[in-house]
Amino acid sequence: MNKRKEPSTPAARESQEQGSNLKKCFVVTPIGSGDSATRRAADGLINSVLKPLLERYGYKVYVAHEISLTGSITRQVIQHVLEDDLVIANLTELNPNVMYELAVRHCSKKPIITLAEDGTKLPFDIADERTIFFTNDMRGVVELTPALEAALDELGGSAAVDNPVVRAGQDAVIERMDQQDAQSILVDRLDRIEYLLSRIPVRGLARSLMTVVELEVVGTEKDIRNFASSIRRIHQVVGIEPDLIRGGRAVMRVIARRDISESMVLKLAEDLSVEIASFKHMDT
Repeated sequence: MNKRKEPSTPAARESQEQGSNLKKCFVVTPIGSGDSATRRAADGLINSVLKPLLERYGYKVYVAHEISLTGSITRQVIQHVLEDDLVIANLTELNPNVMYELAVRHCSKKPIITLAEDGTKLPFDIADERTIFFTNDMRGVVELTPALEAALDELGGSAAVDNPVVRAGQDAVIERMDQQDAQSILVDRLDRIEYLLSRIPVRGLARSLMTVVELEVVGTEKDIRNFASSIRRIHQVVGIEPDLIRGGRAVMRVIARRDISESMVLKLAEDLSVEIASFKHMDT
């Protein structure tokens, strides 16, 4: 039986791993040169803590100074930062390259875990972001592992990505909402609240005194919303529950303190440029 031949070079092994089912994690870290204290600290953290733990969680770990494929290292680093399933950023020393790659990862809106050695003073714009601080000694290794496990478990639970870029984008969307959009949202919320309140038994008010009508309304979303608001004001409606408006059509259940006649509804619909596809009284 022929044994599977293992790739003979790091470049070949990485190419083969890219086709596997392993998730990818890129470690962003200050590197330093040769046998410098920065390089020793980075390699110690990666080899003693990050790689063993991440491999247990099904990740293949990549680090910039270990990439051995030919071509632009800078381009390959950016591709890892943008595309890998997870990035772990070591902010110790506040290395400019690390801070740049952190910003790029934030823009990708993908998961990132940030670490920093105790005593690192983070810049104000990321000082409030969740960061795992560790001590660079043997005890620190023991203490860091469960903190990383908790962060990885949270990612496994599909926690929403949160960072300054994501929040800025959400704020921009809110600011772009025009007044009409805001009014529509408020009307929908009020209608829903009124409907729920109408289903609570009220002392001294018999349900038999209420009228419940189910309508199928056809028109533009704006016209349907205007119709719902108008019928709520005109017919002493205590609750209205429109379904989602899909394809210019919505089904709504209207609850009122007095009778709602079909002719009244049809006249209002005509005035507001919508069509009543169906009208029926429901048992209360």
